[in-house]
Amino acid sequence: MSIKCVSVLTDVLFQRAQQLRWQWTESPSAMLQTNFRRSDSGATLEESTDPRPPSSPQRYSRAAIIDVAAVLIGTLGERPDESRASVSGALKGYHLQMAMARTWLESTHKENNYLFLVAPPGASAERRWVDLACEIERNELICRKLVWLPKAEEDAWVGGANFFCERVFATSFGNTAANVVQELDPLGRVFGEGAFPAPWLETLLRAPDGGDAVVRQLIDALRTEGEK
Repeated sequence: MSIKCVSVLTDVLFQRAQQLRWQWTESPSAMLQTNFRRSDSGATLEESTDPRPPSSPQRYSRAAIIDVAAVLIGTLGERPDESRASVSGALKGYHLQMAMARTWLESTHKENNYLFLVAPPGASAERRWVDLACEIERNELICRKLVWLPKAEEDAWVGGANFFCERVFATSFGNTAANVVQELDPLGRVFGEGAFPAPWLETLLRAPDGGDAVVRQLIDALRTEGEK
């Protein structure tokens, strides 16, 4: 089911890129390489025919160049009860894939790398996944990361993917490399600076559909925090 969520998110991202008239390159060859480029890998890295973990639904991923950003979209697991070790293994696989891709990408894309990671359907209702998502997004090893926590109901996925895209494609997002670096995840940057209350991040991760309900939940979260 997570594979379907990846497809839904990819379609929504593509539609948003089209609306904004941004260049979109699906499955660029530089991001599909299975070894490090020798000229960039250094003396301590050896080329391998396929150093990545074996492909499987749990490691399913899509890749695209969106404007000047290189993006890898993948799953963190198939079931809400996925073990922490399994999630960590998936993340390591994506780190490796992106690290290899960076040695093949053009200079314009080398510094603008992002992982959009999809949790199992139903993860939005579990505190464990909210905590995992926050932990993963704080980890900027290799590249920046954003995690989507889909609802269990399939008919909610498109709405959830659209709300996730609001985090990704803010209205202030520009077409220059500098703007991509600064604005691709403006909410994450603001939270990192401590400008907003921390409970808001959890509320946004738990309520992926947006709308008036999210506004009410943000207000309630702020009120609850103030009463502590």
